[in-house]
Amino acid sequence: MIGPPRKAPFIAAATLAQVDLPMCRAVDDHTVEIALHTPSFEFPLALSAYGTKIVQDGATDFSKPVGTGPFVFESFEAGRQFTARANEWYWDGPPAVRHLRLVSADADARLAAVQSGQIDYADNLTPSAARVLRGRSGISVRSTPNSGIYFFAMKTDRAPFDNPDVRRAVMRMVDRKELVKVALGGMVRSATTSSARATSTTPNCRSTSMIPTRRDGC
Repeated sequence: MIGPPRKAPFIAAATLAQVDLPMCRAVDDHTVEIALHTPSFEFPLALSAYGTKIVQDGATDFSKPVGTGPFVFESFEAGRQFTARANEWYWDGPPAVRHLRLVSADADARLAAVQSGQIDYADNLTPSAARVLRGRSGISVRSTPNSGIYFFAMKTDRAPFDNPDVRRAVMRMVDRKELVKVALGGMVRSATTSSARATSTTPNCRSTSMIPTRRDGC
């Protein structure tokens, strides 16, 4: 996961930088003891972060992945869909959903698929899509406060955003209230902080994740 030094570092390199790799050890055939440079109560979250997948040493064929989750891999079509079946030997018991199909689609396609009944669940809908689905028979739209953020990222290591005055000018010229009202349908609220420390961002609008599910679905 961490890998040897190279020009383009692995995605997980920064996430797992706190791991003291030489001090880690295999306790037995099914247990690994991970040593850290400093104590961290958030480390379990780091293990589930993007890019921290665990694969067998020397693996080169990923067409039939093996995992420990509640579903067993069946098929994958790049840009189209992923299918899996329930894992009967899952440690927490087999899931209630017997067959799972994840469809790759943009926001408009997800909205159309929910409306037509082609899918039972969709997430990360736009505010306009949520307005369309609310009140429709057989469909429930649920939102989670502070579950997402819209932002404008400026690369501060290059012109023109390497100039603090330019960044301040952009921040001051944006009418956040009007942006929330017109572009986002009043379904978010403006924020004063950024979700990322590495980039300067503005404007920030805390959003709610719109999740429609069909009551007559799974």
